[in-house]
Amino acid sequence: MQTQTGRIIYYLTDFKSRQDQLKDRPYMIFEDMAVVFGMLDTDRYTVHPIDARQAADHGWTTDQLWKMAKKNTPRLLPERIEPADKKIIGHTDDEPVFLLSNDVQRYGSAVICYENLLYNFACKYHDNLYLLPTSIHECIILLDQGSLSCENLLDIIEESNKMLKTDEILSDNIYYYDRLQREFFGLF
Repeated sequence: MQTQTGRIIYYLTDFKSRQDQLKDRPYMIFEDMAVVFGMLDTDRYTVHPIDARQAADHGWTTDQLWKMAKKNTPRLLPERIEPADKKIIGHTDDEPVFLLSNDVQRYGSAVICYENLLYNFACKYHDNLYLLPTSIHECIILLDQGSLSCENLLDIIEESNKMLKTDEILSDNIYYYDRLQREFFGLF
């Protein structure tokens, strides 16, 4: 049992389009996304979703799953933040673009929920952050240096979502992290 609970993780999915699948699963709402739970396989790539029946059989409440997953996910799937390829729209030396995921780049958008990750990153650059969920696997981070247009950022999300399979789309929203207030919120 200890081994099993030590492999419980969370990941993010689109709440609006996945409501039918979510009715049979424990989940939490995070902005317009859902935090769902799964059992990470030893290959660190495969995630077996935890459904309501399985949770009930083990006596796991959503709150208990969250506590276990909050501890396990960063340990099992550490964050990976790297500068984006220079070909990505908006990337310059003065205004860098970063890709945010986990080290296996699978269900990596969930790292935005890692404790203090966004705060530490924002403090490192002394800027607030825009986060673009380009899929359930990764997000783009842009520093808010006052020159970005929300319309252009929405265009990036729209184009990204057109190239994804439906179950890989996370959101059509732009998120903002205010480092002074330590708040994460959707802009639309």
